Amino acid sequence: MDDEAGVWQLQAKVRVQRFNEKEGDEPLPQSVNSFEEMTKCGVPQWAIQNVHRILKWTLPTPVQCAAIPLLCSRKYDLIATAPTGSGKTGAFLLPALALLHSPPPSDTPS
Repeated sequence: MDDEAGVWQLQAKVRVQRFNEKEGDEPLPQSVNSFEEMTKCGVPQWAIQNVHRILKWTLPTPVQCAAIPLLCSRKYDLIATAPTGSGKTGAFLLPALALLHSPPPSDTPS
């Protein structure tokens, strides 16, 4: 987690915790600081543009910064508890759009 995202998440009391961690597990994905960084996770550019244009969101919330890279990796389950209005729905929907927008993995039967 880079310093800027880390400070913001500490101020917002966001905690990312891995359960049943084993030696040799790969590190959790880095948090992001902006919606534009989420394109690196696979969130489509058109979704980011609509977040700005239609929803008028300028910055992701702390829960979105932490959750979206985890969910876009397709390797982790996520439980998020936060107050109403903290961005949980967006944190789950943007990765869902990324999944729907991407081609199926090569090991998935047609």
